[in-house]
Amino acid sequence: MRLLDALDWQRQRVHAFSNDGLSPPLHALIGKVATRPALVTEADFTAANASGFGEDQLLGLVICAAVGQTPSDCSTRAHSGSASTV
Repeated sequence: MRLLDALDWQRQRVHAFSNDGLSPPLHALIGKVATRPALVTEADFTAANASGFGEDQLLGLVICAAVGQTPSDCSTRAHSGSASTV
């Protein structure tokens, strides 16, 4: 497993959140999570894992990528406590 210091880990999460600036094995996985999540396969995780990232790290990055693609109006309502429907 790749050991990242706190600053490197924070940068990786920011890159995953914005789906930008990731190394090729991570970009393939995170790009699919952000744009075509139904197409993510075990092979995507295997390739990213082989590049040195552990399963816990990959899970954290996948979550950041998914949250980064959440429509802003949904997150705004969630933070405001509004119960209105779309």
